[in-house]
Amino acid sequence: MRLLLESFSAACNGSYGIVTREIFSRALKIDSSLEIIQHGWLHNKPVEQVPWEIIPTSNKVEHGPDGRPFQDAYGDHSLTSVLEQTRPHLVWNLSDPWMCQGIATAKPQYGYKLVYYMPVDSEPNSPQWTKRIAASDELVAMSHFGKGVLESTPGLSHIPTQVVLLGVDQTVFRPLSKDEIKVTREEFSQGTITRDMKVIGWIGRDQPRKQVWQLYELLWYLRSGEWIHCKTCNRVTPKEFDPNTHKSRDSNKLRKYSRGYKYDHCWYCHSRDIVEGKPDGRAVLWTHMYNQPNTGWQLEELMDIYRVREYVYDAQQSVGDGEVSPHDMNRMYNCFDTYVSVTGGEGFGMPILEAMAAGIPVIYPNYSAYTDWAVGLPCRVQTFLPEIVTQRFRALTDMGDLIKNCLLMFNDHSERSILVRRALKVVPKFNWDLIAQQWVDILNRVYNADKKVIYGEIV
Repeated sequence: MRLLLESFSAACNGSYGIVTREIFSRALKIDSSLEIIQHGWLHNKPVEQVPWEIIPTSNKVEHGPDGRPFQDAYGDHSLTSVLEQTRPHLVWNLSDPWMCQGIATAKPQYGYKLVYYMPVDSEPNSPQWTKRIAASDELVAMSHFGKGVLESTPGLSHIPTQVVLLGVDQTVFRPLSKDEIKVTREEFSQGTITRDMKVIGWIGRDQPRKQVWQLYELLWYLRSGEWIHCKTCNRVTPKEFDPNTHKSRDSNKLRKYSRGYKYDHCWYCHSRDIVEGKPDGRAVLWTHMYNQPNTGWQLEELMDIYRVREYVYDAQQSVGDGEVSPHDMNRMYNCFDTYVSVTGGEGFGMPILEAMAAGIPVIYPNYSAYTDWAVGLPCRVQTFLPEIVTQRFRALTDMGDLIKNCLLMFNDHSERSILVRRALKVVPKFNWDLIAQQWVDILNRVYNADKKVIYGEIV
């Protein structure tokens, strides 16, 4: 079987590149009959070796009005020449649906079979993508959430759809000792982050759907203590933030709550058995996030609005996606007291799994792929917001739950230990060797189904 991989270059350390490398370096050992070539997207800074040829897309990447790369970033311009050169029997595509127009368009002409590995990070599926997804002979989702979205999409229900989760390398992502963590914190932060600080960690891209502004808001609440905790219903009521004064809003000017609400009772159950929040001067935020103000959030402005600039640390401010080695990423995770995601939706969410493997308790929204597999503290969804252009729904995480769960991880060592042990017990199930075998089985099944002639050969 001649297999063409269409995805981010496996020689680079971006998330999709790592996934491609982990799967197919093992698949070749399982099935030596595989002939693999990759059309490597964004092969700009190769740092890893792989046992197959990579034909790179053009390194000249321009950006469209929405900030997304185009020209040959995802191979549309060079795809035809690659197909002529490689003549694949089967194409494996790992990408977001807005990236893969050329692969679907070229299929009728070249006759290959197509397996699409798709991260589904929201619902419903956008109709504008249905035609290109429908070109697949088989769909593989990264979560049962994603499978459900795809199977409920008109025009896709007839396509066989499987679920294959992602994996994590436990020889790389693992807990470090307390002494190692102390040294790593000092090294990465140049002495800024001390042992007694409580570190909220987050790793990811500065994208609108990640909703990273909530991380700064969360930090403001933890450091200010502007919230109340109800001992009856166990919910936290955050005091309304005023972005003009950078403090809690005057009770006579409330918008979120009834005007005149004095926070003398729980907003949710009205109990007066409440505890006033206390400022926690130990709380800091550590992010690994390349700021993309043309497409993401204005991080500098957000830090000033919430008055948290001096409590936010980014060890790699100028480093882009995939430019930190997996080994150093593990060291970074180990510097966190808890990993917090406030994303509006994830197709899988590799950093959550990597943090779990590093022994870090995780906090995340109760939405999208996380709900399938993550072992941590899910937070309520406050509301769902349709996304501009696609009308897919994004989740907005409940701030009260974020505050409550962070405080639990900061202050309750017993609960923290239980959560970490549970996660470390589950992590071995995310085994790349088992995942690679699943892929070999899927690819062989698709290759051998409905025999036909491709490039003059019977498939």
